[in-house]
Amino acid sequence: MAEAVILLAVKKICVALGNEAINQATSKFKKFVSQITELQGSMGRIKRELRLIHQFLSRMDVRNRNNETYEIWVEEIRMLAHGIEDTVDDYLQLVSHKHDTGWSTYLKKGFTRPNILLSLNKIALSIKDAEANLMHLF
Repeated sequence: MAEAVILLAVKKICVALGNEAINQATSKFKKFVSQITELQGSMGRIKRELRLIHQFLSRMDVRNRNNETYEIWVEEIRMLAHGIEDTVDDYLQLVSHKHDTGWSTYLKKGFTRPNILLSLNKIALSIKDAEANLMHLF
């Protein structure tokens, strides 16, 4: 009889721990998926802004190219574009292996290699900063 009670207690503990693990995994994956969706939206907006800036620069009058204010603005745009390019390279490197093994394996790596989630957080913050800086410059 005591064995049955102990077995029941162990079973309840396992169920409780399992439910908690599932709850934590669900919250992490929801955050992960929402971060990727938000990141893709930000990258799309940055792409549009950079295309507008490119068109603006290609249509600028040659006379304005000797303007110091214009040159400073172009240099700021250039530095920001290089930073965006580096961030996109980091993102592509982070997700490049998803095609090899599938998305489910890639998502599981978030638990076995938490640095993936930290890297995604870093990239998301970097893209948000770049988007805000780009809006201020244009």
